[in-house]
Amino acid sequence: MTIAQSSSYRGWKAFDSNTNRYWLIENLNNKVYEPLRVFIYDYHRNGMDVMADNVGRARKAINSFLPALAEVDRQRLGAMLPLVFFAAKSDELVNLYATAPAQDRVQAFNILMKADPSNGIKYQALQK
Repeated sequence: MTIAQSSSYRGWKAFDSNTNRYWLIENLNNKVYEPLRVFIYDYHRNGMDVMADNVGRARKAINSFLPALAEVDRQRLGAMLPLVFFAAKSDELVNLYATAPAQDRVQAFNILMKADPSNGIKYQALQK
């Protein structure tokens, strides 16, 4: 990133925009977003990778990781990493919990609404 900032290409400087390559890399390395990075790893490695073999065990694992999303720093609204993650995964999370037991759906709804209120309309489906 440091070398790229000296190039003439747009998107590598912090002041170019608040949603560019610079901010994505900064967020990926920022300690503030460690809970989100850990969740992303666990969600894919210990949740979705297991889904093909055992849906129940995978969903149970994801349920145990989901509270980590509540730890995502909401003080930095508009930060790049949470925006990218929730843009990519909000529909997948809704589909994952659509057939879950009511208690799991309610827990997921509460956590997702707190972590990602911008996709609240999508998460409303979990209340049905």
